[in-house]
Amino acid sequence: EPNAYLSYHNQSVVGALKRMSELGWGVVAEKERAKAYAQIVRLRNLTLALVVGLLLIIGLAAYLISLSLVRPLDRLTSGAGKVAAGDLEVDVPVGSRSEVGYLTEVFNDMVARLRQGREELAAINETLREKNVELHEISITDSLTGLYNRKHLMETLDKEVSRCQRHSHSFSLMVIDIDHFKKYNDTYGHLAGDEVLSRLASVFKESIRSSDYAARYGGEEFIVMLPEIGPEQG
Repeated sequence: EPNAYLSYHNQSVVGALKRMSELGWGVVAEKERAKAYAQIVRLRNLTLALVVGLLLIIGLAAYLISLSLVRPLDRLTSGAGKVAAGDLEVDVPVGSRSEVGYLTEVFNDMVARLRQGREELAAINETLREKNVELHEISITDSLTGLYNRKHLMETLDKEVSRCQRHSHSFSLMVIDIDHFKKYNDTYGHLAGDEVLSRLASVFKESIRSSDYAARYGGEEFIVMLPEIGPEQG
């Protein structure tokens, strides 16, 4: 078995002793230690270099994979989270033409369609709101004069009576009727009669306060309600 020791010339060597029993001799074979282990050292260094090289290659490959796959997926995940929270202004950048890039394009197209759908729905809702306002105005307005109609008058009158009773306030109510209106209608026709009603309604609108209320009760009869006006102001 080889052993390391100092030779006769005081050099570090590796040697082995073989006894020759027939002759009673011993044979020593020795070699300088550095030369004896040179091949092993070269193999060790080569192995270390290969391991380090493989680790560098693996690390670079992992970095490239993260750039081409993991980061785009993270961006997609983040974008999906924003969409789930209601943010449809998301536009994930397309980093490559790979499968992940195609998936990103599909995601952006989906978000764009959702955004367009939301805008269209908002426009429809706004149109419906405006139509509802128009319908409400039609339902409470007299079509000829533009004043409030009888139905709205009765509802408003009930509320005003309850309010005045609750707060001990007063209000006045004027009932206005056009004399000889039927005769005027028969003489000049219904169109002329409608013109009289419209002009009288315009007079009411221009004359009353913003807090007052005017309505067409029916036919040629009108009612004007004056809040906070009692007998002493009449």
